[in-house]
Amino acid sequence: MTTPKTAVTDLMVLTDRPSLFTAISSMVSEADGVRVITLDGSPRPSALSACLAALAGRPGAVLLLDAEGDPAATLLLVQEIFDRQATSRIFLAGPAEGSELILRSQRAGASEFLPLPLEKRSLLDAVQRLRRKLALEAGIAARRRGRILPFLGTKGGCGTTTLATNLAVSLAGQGHSTLLLDLDLTAADIALLLNLNPAFSVADVAQNVHRLDRELLNGMVLRHASGLDVLTASENPDRALEVEPTQITQILNFLREQFDYIVVNTGDPTDPLALAAVNQADLIHVVSCLDLLALRRAQWALRRIARFGLHRDLLRLVINRYEKNPHISLEEAERILDLKVAWTVPEEPRSFHDALNEGIPLVSRTRNGLHGCFDAYARRLVNGEARGPASSKRRKFLGLFPARSAQRIPEKGASS
Repeated sequence: MTTPKTAVTDLMVLTDRPSLFTAISSMVSEADGVRVITLDGSPRPSALSACLAALAGRPGAVLLLDAEGDPAATLLLVQEIFDRQATSRIFLAGPAEGSELILRSQRAGASEFLPLPLEKRSLLDAVQRLRRKLALEAGIAARRRGRILPFLGTKGGCGTTTLATNLAVSLAGQGHSTLLLDLDLTAADIALLLNLNPAFSVADVAQNVHRLDRELLNGMVLRHASGLDVLTASENPDRALEVEPTQITQILNFLREQFDYIVVNTGDPTDPLALAAVNQADLIHVVSCLDLLALRRAQWALRRIARFGLHRDLLRLVINRYEKNPHISLEEAERILDLKVAWTVPEEPRSFHDALNEGIPLVSRTRNGLHGCFDAYARRLVNGEARGPASSKRRKFLGLFPARSAQRIPEKGASS
């Protein structure tokens, strides 16, 4: 009888301490299912290139980065790797004192923190957990992936939150598993629009992203009467500032595995969290109105998005509160923005205010004509009439996400 061959995982070690590589090599071997390989890439920026090449060239490889000498620089390297190639195949080894480094490593994108000095059992357990996770991800990847649909407001008051909320309700009402994610962390308006009282928020999920599974998610989302699952923004502004772009990337990758559609309400287009959602998007809805200021801001937002090299076919221009304008037509708006209008939502101020005051979505009220407008566009999305380009034609952001503290712009209109 032939003994099954043990699967071997390549452990790529990046360290400037030869003693650490020697210690790991003497600790584990191919008999344990681990092949230890030194990674030549120090100092930075060659380290980043070496790590990305190792991940791309060895699909089952694991990066182990040594943070003993310079934790801050190693954490930055982890974040740079994760921003360019969101992956669970990053381990970080560092001093065991305190929990701050562990938390920061998780936020940067490391899937495992291994305290120094390394122990054989903890290293092998981490490798085994990763193998199980990669096997699960491979099975999920073979199935149909959910679609991520961010809504970007070009100007406060354009109704971005209202559109995202009601489209999500329409998709859920048509029988598609849908989650509405509120990333406008300066406002938390979705809970008000849907008359929900959340106990948890996206900040809680972000804090626990390293152990996120369906059971944990179910405990933090709210189920609306329409069948829509909702993950709201935090009412606490201090907690909102703790959420990092890498955490949003991880959350969205997980949500894509759980739902047919993830509709994302974002804040200002310059917010790093909005950029993280845009970077994962299947379609990006850019919301404007037919007025000069809104179109000017839309023009600016589109230029900003273009700087990141995203495929233009990902963009869908939405004109909200549409009515015939003697000064600006739809055709003129398309010419100004060099983008075709994909969807118009008519002006019905009475319906909006009634829905807001009652805490009932516009599409759930029978006393307005907007139900058909949202349902028709939801069907177009489902039938592929509003589909974006193939994934092979997409381009990810080439640069890092800017720091949250320098980029958050708390701008909000009266009717978000």
